[in-house]
Amino acid sequence: VHGECRIFDFAAGFEMASKRMKADEQQSVAVQPNFLPKENEDIEVKWMVDDKKVWWQGKVSPTDFLDTSKRQVFSVHYVARPDLSIPEEEIRQVVFSTASILIDQEEGDLMLWRKSGSSDEPLDLIGVGSRVKAQYQGPRPHEAGEFFAGVIADIHDDGTYHILYDDQDEEMHVNRSLIEVLAPPAQEEAGEDEDDDDDDDD
Repeated sequence: VHGECRIFDFAAGFEMASKRMKADEQQSVAVQPNFLPKENEDIEVKWMVDDKKVWWQGKVSPTDFLDTSKRQVFSVHYVARPDLSIPEEEIRQVVFSTASILIDQEEGDLMLWRKSGSSDEPLDLIGVGSRVKAQYQGPRPHEAGEFFAGVIADIHDDGTYHILYDDQDEEMHVNRSLIEVLAPPAQEEAGEDEDDDDDDDD
């Protein structure tokens, strides 16, 4: 109607917006993958402590937060490990990105995890810059698949790797099972020197 003055109900609008935001958050949480641990479930996370890789046990509890990708953020209450010079429990915020990889929110690092009591030993993560050889384009029917040398350019949250091959080709999402880590040049040279010494002894 021309000339009619309408008054906006800010309280009602705010309430409607809040309900919409909560519904969006609930929907985001509802589509979380089924590999997520349950509340108060015990898990183990592989840490590097004093140059040693160790499985560190902790108890999981969900938080009210989502990360920037709308994934559920969890708290892991790690138990005290006096044997590792960790006298008190530690609490860290994490996001579980796959059934074997989580992201430590404080460090931003990808880390391996498993449920407590599991004997699974997932393949170790490979650092950016590492020399590797990978099965180019993966296994093919009736073919063994050829491996090519290259360098890890990046590791994605889903545990796949971006590889730059020595021939300037690249692949963006290579599964860990298709990659073999090459010895650093220093180790290779050391191995060659040992072989030369053995030949001299003969």
